[in-house]
Amino acid sequence: MKFFLRFLSLILLMPFTLKAYWQQHVATTIKVRLDDRAHVLRAFEELVYTNNSPDTLQKLIFHIWPNAYKDDKSEFCKQQVLNRKKSFYFSKPQDKGFIDSLQFVIDGELHDYDFYKDHQDIIEIPLLKPLAPGQKISISTPFRVKLPKVFSRLGHTNEAYFISQWFPKPAVYDAQGWHPIPYLDQGEFYSEFGSYDVEITLHKNYVLLATGDCMTAAEQAFMDSLAQVPIAVDSLLNNDMPVSSNNYKTVRFFQDNVHDFAWFADKRYILRKDSVILDKTEQKVYTYTAFLPKSYKYWKNAHAALRATLQYYGAHVGAYPYTTLKAVEGDMHAGGGMEYPTITVIDKGANSDLARVLIHEAGHNWFYGILGTNERRNPWMDEGFNSVYENKTHQFYQDSLKKNYTYVPGMDKIVCLQQQATGIDQCVLLKADSFTMNNYLGDVYVKTPMLLAYLEQYLGADTFKYAMQQYYDTWKFKHPQPNDFRAIIEQSSSKNTDWFFDTLLHSHQAIDFKITHVGKVKDSLVLHLKNKSQLSLPAVVSLNKSQGETKTYYFGNFKGKMQVTVPYDTSIKSIILEPKALDFTADNNQYFMDQTGQNAFQIGLGFGLNTHNRNKSWLAPALGYNYYDGFGLGLLYHNLSIPQKRFQWAVSPLYGFKSKHVNFVGATAYAWYPKTVFQKIETQLNYKSFSMLKNNLNIPKMLYAQYFKLSPQIQFLFKEKDPHSKVQNSIQLKYYHIGEEAFKFKQNLAIDSLFRPELYKTTQHYWSLDFSHKNLRTFHPFQYNAQIIANTAFTKLSADASIRIDYDVPKKSLYLRAFAAQYWTLNTSKVDSRTFLNGTYQGENDYLYDGTYIARNENTGLGARQISMQDAAMKIPTLMYINPLGRSDNRMLAINVKTDLPLINWPIRFFADFMTFTDAKKLNPSGTGYLFDAGLQLDLFSNMLSIYFPFIMSQDYKDYQKSMYPKANLLNQISFSINLQKFNFLNTPQVLYNNIIQ
Repeated sequence: MKFFLRFLSLILLMPFTLKAYWQQHVATTIKVRLDDRAHVLRAFEELVYTNNSPDTLQKLIFHIWPNAYKDDKSEFCKQQVLNRKKSFYFSKPQDKGFIDSLQFVIDGELHDYDFYKDHQDIIEIPLLKPLAPGQKISISTPFRVKLPKVFSRLGHTNEAYFISQWFPKPAVYDAQGWHPIPYLDQGEFYSEFGSYDVEITLHKNYVLLATGDCMTAAEQAFMDSLAQVPIAVDSLLNNDMPVSSNNYKTVRFFQDNVHDFAWFADKRYILRKDSVILDKTEQKVYTYTAFLPKSYKYWKNAHAALRATLQYYGAHVGAYPYTTLKAVEGDMHAGGGMEYPTITVIDKGANSDLARVLIHEAGHNWFYGILGTNERRNPWMDEGFNSVYENKTHQFYQDSLKKNYTYVPGMDKIVCLQQQATGIDQCVLLKADSFTMNNYLGDVYVKTPMLLAYLEQYLGADTFKYAMQQYYDTWKFKHPQPNDFRAIIEQSSSKNTDWFFDTLLHSHQAIDFKITHVGKVKDSLVLHLKNKSQLSLPAVVSLNKSQGETKTYYFGNFKGKMQVTVPYDTSIKSIILEPKALDFTADNNQYFMDQTGQNAFQIGLGFGLNTHNRNKSWLAPALGYNYYDGFGLGLLYHNLSIPQKRFQWAVSPLYGFKSKHVNFVGATAYAWYPKTVFQKIETQLNYKSFSMLKNNLNIPKMLYAQYFKLSPQIQFLFKEKDPHSKVQNSIQLKYYHIGEEAFKFKQNLAIDSLFRPELYKTTQHYWSLDFSHKNLRTFHPFQYNAQIIANTAFTKLSADASIRIDYDVPKKSLYLRAFAAQYWTLNTSKVDSRTFLNGTYQGENDYLYDGTYIARNENTGLGARQISMQDAAMKIPTLMYINPLGRSDNRMLAINVKTDLPLINWPIRFFADFMTFTDAKKLNPSGTGYLFDAGLQLDLFSNMLSIYFPFIMSQDYKDYQKSMYPKANLLNQISFSINLQKFNFLNTPQVLYNNIIQ
């Protein structure tokens, strides 16, 4: 009865939902010839355009997407640069591509065209005769495509060809008007349905696969014969490109009810063929795979993945309407693969997870191949829907292989959860190019299927399946909009889904459910639930029992707190508050009945992923070294993970084998993500202690002095209006409580007259206020900072600005830095000269103990050559002077320059520094008013270690070198920096995450 009522409602509503619907139709014929020496396509296109709209068209808009590769002015290039992809920007002219030789003839009349709104890959053709509703026009044009190297989807790698988005193609005209969209790397397509009849002429020994059915009998026989050729082991090692045949072939492909046509050709392909009989229609679908010999071990099970896709999507969405399904290996620099009607290309880099990528890309034949949504405007209805069935089909595929498969969260899910955890994810309803690159992956591909899984859980699996089948049957070969999907869901279920369509989809708030308490009352469990988001959402509670049975209960929408009651029996082992998969703090969603409690800790080793259902912390070995403590060995105990927690902590005791001291490093932080004025507010408390001095004057054992630092801080990171913005503005207020041990020397005349060292402790207090502006744009990034540091003895105001000026050559830049500061003495008797401004900044100047130095207070030896890029950032230490060169308690100005060297790819740069300060002429022995140095800089370990070789310097520096080091020694000429000054290991999750996704 329920099914009958649903069916009746669809029949009654269908005339109203479809009455006003219309879409255009395009029948396309192309003849194309491949020149594999010049990497050029020469073609002629004819198409019949049918105006099914109620409007009279005055113009046509065409996409000519190969022009996206013409130069750096295209939207494609701009987006690549925004996403820090530089390969196309720096590509050689001969490696770029374009389309030309266009000459549009419409119904026998030549038509001019203009570029559409300065887009070089979109053109507008004013019609000489308006196109009335119901009329057709015939359009033809020759065209030539210079194929680029593969930078995205279209292109070639030597004589391997990946031909997509390659011909002049009408933009969609629908009820919202024209949809002209420039080609983008991040963001896909929207095209009219119709038919494609394409003839491809190329050298005879190419293996060619394309959209649709092969209509050339000789080529079909050739493909069938290739599919039967045994694969010799020695051939798997031969991936050399064969010489092109002297003979040519012309192959015709045809397909109706598709929105695009793509083809792929390589002379090295191994071809395999199989077939699948579809369950409902009993139609036979032929599956083809083409791959390089070296990839055979990955592709040998590819047909099983394609078969699983046809079976699962067919059973749960709708029957596959075409007779072929193909997958080829190729170069794809816009993701792991790319779908086209009846054919998909899989990048070589996806081999490690080939089955999942094959399922995903083949599944796109349903979403957006058959259900032709606007991928650019509504990517969630394309990638999101498809990912739902990718996940289900992959499990079905693993089961078909009889593998004991356990899903392990992939990097895509980690991206989604990390973006949510740090408050920078976005609403799934945005346009493709409105997402940041990470959110396009995390929100569209991962969060959307999680939200749909939540909807499925709410509706019930059978209802959801029924709704998706109705959606497919109603909208196949059409252009459904979001409201069309919503209408099908609402027609398929009596449950209210406003919470999903009006609230959840429109929000970018992270879902965070929590079980706060579980109590037992007679034969029931009372569950205290909390919804920590501001969204009113349904609660789904699952009781996991010892026999493997799961009982699920649904409770109405709520936000804040709610108590619910469920039946109790002794077989219940755990309680889960769903949706656990979507909740970025999964450790508080589960309650265990065996007294371990929902907050029981588990300890792991190393560093972990925070996708566990219990609180987890980690232990890792810790190793350190400095001149005073020697090597230190200890443990790092922490809760740092990806996605990161709002409350983070880490502590590491280190035993120094030389000093016999137990040193400590520790930090804890809590972050808020208000998403108003501030993107993030974080409080932090840092602690560390190490040895920093030693003395054994007249005593048998070395005596070591330590420092102790306790530093609370609060930082405000301002929110930018544009999520793509590379700007970061922040303010930080910090307090320093620093204890320092030092030596005083005393006599004990009862024993002898010798002086012996004893330790005494002093305490210092400082405040600092910092403002930082960073613009981390891809080219020419810059930043400037201002800082006030003060205590009762002094106040210091400083500012520095730096910019990287990129040359028009990859990885070659000029780096400029300027520094200015003013120092005021407030109490002469209390002021410490270490707080003065310094030309060369070293360990003894680091009175705030923010830096990492291997020999903090030494003035001789290798450790004394360590410097930091602070204050004037000069490169020559002069610590053996009582008053080192370049020290000032007044004003200081400095300029620092370094540049990559042309023509060589070694990590060597040229540097030069210049500084001046108040009373420089009086303080410099030579009487000059400035200091300078210059030389070569060697950067190692991703610039973590820099070594400086100054060979040009001021006379004062030369005199210092001569007086202190009479004999020439290379060691005395160099200095080095260890660039860990701003390292904070509470930032480890974000740093690791950034390195993983880049």
